[in-house]
Amino acid sequence: MNTTSPLITVTDAWRLYGSLNQDQALAGATLAVDKGEFVCLAGPSGSGKTTLLNLIGLLDLPDKGQITIMGHDTMSLTLRQRAIFRRCSLGFIFQAYNLIPVLSVAENVEYPLILRGKEKQERAHLVERALKLVEISQHALKRPGELSGGQQQRVAVARAIAGSPPIILADEPTGSLDSGTGTALMNLLLRLNQQLGITFIFSSHDPNVTSRAQRIITLRDGKVAHELTETKEKRRKCSPPQSSENT
Repeated sequence: MNTTSPLITVTDAWRLYGSLNQDQALAGATLAVDKGEFVCLAGPSGSGKTTLLNLIGLLDLPDKGQITIMGHDTMSLTLRQRAIFRRCSLGFIFQAYNLIPVLSVAENVEYPLILRGKEKQERAHLVERALKLVEISQHALKRPGELSGGQQQRVAVARAIAGSPPIILADEPTGSLDSGTGTALMNLLLRLNQQLGITFIFSSHDPNVTSRAQRIITLRDGKVAHELTETKEKRRKCSPPQSSENT
């Protein structure tokens, strides 16, 4: 029996929009995520997946409720404290990659490390390590526009893991990729989860993606509708051989 506290807890989180707060993006969502989990937030468009990821990622604040991450009550943090916590403890992977087009692959991965105040020698080591982990080292000097979509998303993954954050949040990480490239990306994320022990929370409404998760949390109308825990055997069966790094 696991007696340790969850790494992340969201309790009765509400997020309201509109001039009269009549639109409910989240309506009392409650969940907990343990260290090292590989969790998918599933549900149709408008169910609250992205809003919930934004709250966990400290990119937004709930109108009501509590969010605790690594023992920190995030509601009590100042704006500066939230920025520091986000920079040092969270990694982000976006559907549209969000790479800086005028920087090289290596420079894109290095940029968040500069913001964290890492020394040049340490940055170089961390960038090299991250690019090797995602198997894209040979493209280090290229710019994003010279890469395929799958390669750009691998760079985004390298950027997210370079600083060794304990938590990575990914909003529809395969949404801009074809099915084969998306499968290769999910293989990569799962390998990093198992190899590095990083906690992954990602959103998707694609059954081929959600089936890879250790646990599926389904949202509907801003609430957690149900949860499904997948067996390790099923996860292995859902994992085809890894595609090449050029995808």
